[in-house]
Amino acid sequence: MDALFPNKKNETGRAVKNILKNFQSNGCNNR
Repeated sequence: MDALFPNKKNETGRAVKNILKNFQSNGCNNR
């Protein structure tokens, strides 16, 4: 599946990284 949709996988991975980055930033700010 990933081989058939490389672009979709990349976009999903990028979105997940952004969410994790935002979550970590919010966690640091909350502390």
